[in-house]
Amino acid sequence: MSSQNETRKLKRRSRSQSSTDRQATRFDANSMQQGIAACRSRLDEDPGDLAARLALSWRLLFQSLYYQNQQSFWTDLLEQADRVDENLGAQLRGIQSETAGGCQDYRLLLRDSLMQAATVAQLSDRNSDRDEALRIRELVQMCGGGLAVEEADLASKRILGRIAKAVCSEKKETEHAVDDTRGDDETEDL
Repeated sequence: MSSQNETRKLKRRSRSQSSTDRQATRFDANSMQQGIAACRSRLDEDPGDLAARLALSWRLLFQSLYYQNQQSFWTDLLEQADRVDENLGAQLRGIQSETAGGCQDYRLLLRDSLMQAATVAQLSDRNSDRDEALRIRELVQMCGGGLAVEEADLASKRILGRIAKAVCSEKKETEHAVDDTRGDDETEDL
C-alpha cells in the first residue's frame, strides 16, 4: 500500500513540476537567452564594452545555476521513481525529454561566465567593475564551483601569456623595422 501511495505522490509531483517547469522554462530561459544574445551582440560591436561583458557574465552564471538545478531535480526524481516503479521512471523520462529541450551544459555556461568575469577583472580600470567580477568568482566558489574557478584562472593565465608574448614580438618587430629604416636613411646619405 505504501508503494502505491509513493507512486501517486511522485506522479503528482512530476506533473505539477513538469507543468510549472515548462512555464518557467519558456519564460526564464527565453528571457535569459534574449539577454545573453543582446550582450553578445554588444560585444560583437565593441569587444571592449566591459559593462556588457559583466552583464553577460551574470546572465551566464544564473543560467548555469538554473540548468544545474533542473538537472539535479530530474536526477533525484528519476532515482526515486526507479526505486518505486520502473514504469513510473519510464514515464518521467518521457516528460524529462519534453521539458529539457534547449537545456545546455551548465558547466560550459559557468566556464564562460568565469572567463567573462576574468576578462573584466584584468582589463577594467574601474575598481567597481573589478570588484563585481571578483564577486562573481566568489559566488561560484561559494556554490561549490572551486574547480571551475581554478580552470578559469589557468585559462586566463594562458591567454594573458599569449597576449604578452604577441605584444612583445610585435614590439620587437616594430623595433627592427625602425632600425632597418634608420639603416636605409644612413646608406642613402652616403
